Amino acid sequence: MFNLHRKYLLSKINYIIILFIILVTLLVYFVLFNPFNNSYTHWLNKQESIKTSIDNIVFINKFIFVLIGSFLFGNSFSLQQDAYNVIFLRTKKDKVNFYITKILSIISIIAFIFVILCFSNLFLFNYKINYYSNIKDLVLINFESFLLALVYGSISIILILIFKTQLVLIVPLILFFISDGLNWSFLKIYFPSIRSIVTFDGFIHKILLYCFYSTLGGIIYFYKDL
Repeated sequence: MFNLHRKYLLSKINYIIILFIILVTLLVYFVLFNPFNNSYTHWLNKQESIKTSIDNIVFINKFIFVLIGSFLFGNSFSLQQDAYNVIFLRTKKDKVNFYITKILSIISIIAFIFVILCFSNLFLFNYKINYYSNIKDLVLINFESFLLALVYGSISIILILIFKTQLVLIVPLILFFISDGLNWSFLKIYFPSIRSIVTFDGFIHKILLYCFYSTLGGIIYFYKDL
């Protein structure tokens, strides 16, 4: 069933969209690190440039992961993309298994994208500015962006199951930008963001939110009409 899920998830159109997003992101990475080609700038403003680079990477990664997560999760549960479920859904147990395996298939694709972008970050930091001291933090920041993809992706599932239109896929992005731009604690409880500083509480918060939204999406999917 996993292979079938991936076949539909990575249709020709979806594959082109995801590949385009990855290539554009990698291009932006290289543009951001281009100033480090100037050795004078590199040594004169190293610490400031490093901090700016990290802040830029954080912003780009969280946006890209929320975009990819919302698209993959939400689009895969649209009426058109989920139509093949009639092949498997005979009992309620089949519906649960179908939902779980589909979610895991999506997570595996996003995890693969996470590996590509994370290694690209590490390569550029090490190659362009010979920066090794905070590699662990950089990996954790990327992983936290990965968790954002799961959280907002689960929100997109709930929205598309309720409203049954792909137009709602823009809503998670809007919620993310509002939460990221406003320093409202109560808003960030339900719609999280990340900063350049990684905390253990932040990881736990996002994991719990993902479990909540994913379970809610599963309940809606379980009881909705086929």
